[in-house]
Amino acid sequence: MIDKKDTECIFKFVGIIGCGVVFSLAGISLFVSVLIHGITEVYEVISQKRMNKFIDEFNKNIQRIDENNINKNFLKTEEFYDFFFVETLNCVMKERWDDKITFFSKLLVDSIVNSKLNYNMDYVKALSELSYEQIVILKEMHNQQKDLPYDGKEELNKCG
Repeated sequence: MIDKKDTECIFKFVGIIGCGVVFSLAGISLFVSVLIHGITEVYEVISQKRMNKFIDEFNKNIQRIDENNINKNFLKTEEFYDFFFVETLNCVMKERWDDKITFFSKLLVDSIVNSKLNYNMDYVKALSELSYEQIVILKEMHNQQKDLPYDGKEELNKCG
């Protein structure tokens, strides 16, 4: 049983004032109600931080794009809204790593310019499944090889 002292500690933990108020949410105990409220507040703070990071990165990346290269008709389609915008934002909201959030913003900007639906969505799905360690390895491989001469056409022809 939760006594008044426990209730005061719970209210202090989640930042609620007025601990003399006793309430019940559809039969849920006071402790569970307060706990759910506290988790919701934390979720809102985390969600806002992730969304702010995404918007900052998106703004940086979109500034680099020539407006004439933006496929404005594609932006008005349900495909863009469903498959790029909503899906990318869902991935952002589930992602705690800033690097991946940056990559998601770059993919969304790329989809605004280059409307290859399946191609870009494959990247969003792949990125969402990569672990942080895998991304670190890929970045390191990129840094080691970015200055090497490479003609990808020859390698692609060997594959197919």
